[in-house]
Formats: sequence, structure tokens, C-alpha cells
Amino acid sequence: MLIRILFLTLILSPIILNGQPPLDSLLSFEVNEGDTINMLDLNSRRHGAWKTYHKNGNIHVEEFYINNRRDGFHRVYHQNEMINVMSYYDHGALHGTSIEVRSDGSFLKEFNYREGKLDGVSRQFNARGKLLIYRSYIDGKLNGASKAYYDNGALQEESVYLNNLREGPSKFYYKTGMISLSSTYKNGMLVGKLRAYYESGQLKSQGFYSMNLLEGKWEEFHRNGEKKITGQYKLGRRDGNWKEYDEEGAIIKTMKYRKGELIK
Repeated sequence: MLIRILFLTLILSPIILNGQPPLDSLLSFEVNEGDTINMLDLNSRRHGAWKTYHKNGNIHVEEFYINNRRDGFHRVYHQNEMINVMSYYDHGALHGTSIEVRSDGSFLKEFNYREGKLDGVSRQFNARGKLLIYRSYIDGKLNGASKAYYDNGALQEESVYLNNLREGPSKFYYKTGMISLSSTYKNGMLVGKLRAYYESGQLKSQGFYSMNLLEGKWEEFHRNGEKKITGQYKLGRRDGNWKEYDEEGAIIKTMKYRKGELIK
């Protein structure tokens, strides 16, 4: 059922007082079952309370507008009336803590904003309440520690960011907690030594990076620790003599590269 009450009073110049439209500038206030409550001015801009409902009649969204911009608390609900999203707007920009909750009440996400930009800690959780992602922002950019976790709670990645770019040591782990990869970044680019590991902890491969390109000696290893492949990189491409070994350490293949192309 649609209930509509029309307010239409012609005025020469609508004036907004204290952020609210004068009553005679309101065009309509309507209630549409299972839909919305709208308050629009003559220019179709939203003002005041705004609500939408689920088809079952329960509240879906409730928020407040000033001059067509969200202002104050913004709440979204699941069909079972459990809160889904709660955030705060200041003159149309997200400000403060924003949370997202599952329909069973378990915590899903938490973000912090300042003047519309991510600022502070953000976190994401699995259905059992274990932390999945931890990040820190300053003025909308990743800054500081960043961590990711497996669903079982084990650490998956730990890195540091500076102005949205990885900076310094970065490590990845297997679900068992054993390290899988270690590397170093500068201004978002790989530099220095990189090591990859088998889940047993045995070294899998290692080499050096310069400005995001492999440079110099490269080594790969079998699971038993014996060498598997050795060679050199130059500006990110294979160069010079390369060798492959069997699990007993015997050479089974030799190759020669020039600027990444196999020539022998």
C-alpha cells in the first residue's frame, strides 16, 4: 500500500536553516510498504531521516541526510533485525569507526576513517572470531604493520608499508607456522636476498634482487638439500652457464643463456 502526502508550496527562494530545509520547500513524504520513507526538497535532494525496509517489514537501512549528504549514524540491518553495518558520516564523509557484523552476530570487519579516508587500524575476522587481516592506515594509505592470517589463526604474511608501498622485511608462512618466503622491499620493490623454503624448513631457492629484478647468483634445491639448479641472472634474465642436478648431486643438464635466451 502506498501512502503519499504531498507538500507543494511555491516559494521564490528556498532557504536552508541550520542545515535543514524549510517545511514549505519539502516536495513529498511517502511510505511505500517494504520500501522507503523519503523526504525530498524541490530539487529532489534528500533531507532528514531516510529509511528502507526488508520485504518482511523489518528495518533495512536508517540514516540521516543534510543537503543530500549523509550526516550522523548510518545503520544497515539484516532481515533478522541484527545489525549488519554501522558507521558515522560527517558532512557526507565517513568519520570514526565503521563496523560490519554477520547475521549471527559475529564480528566481520572494523575500519577507522578520518574525513572520508581510512585512518588507523582496520581488521577483518572469520566466522569463529579469529583475526584474518590487520592493517594500519594514515590519510588513506597503508602505513605500518600489515598482517594476514589463515582461517586457523596461523600467521600467513607479515609486512611493513610506507605510503602504500612495502618497505623493509616481508615474510610469508605455511599454515603449520613454518616460513615459506622471506624478502626485503624498498619503495615497494624487491631488493637484496630472497629465500624460499619447503614446508619442512629446508631451503628451496635463493637469489638476489636489485630494483625488483633478479641479479647475480641463483640456486634451487631438492627437498633433500642437494642442489637442483644453479645459474646467474642479469637484469632479471638468465645469463651465462646454468646447470641442473639430480637428487644425488650429479649434473644432468648444462645450458647457456644470453639475455634470457637459450643459446646452447
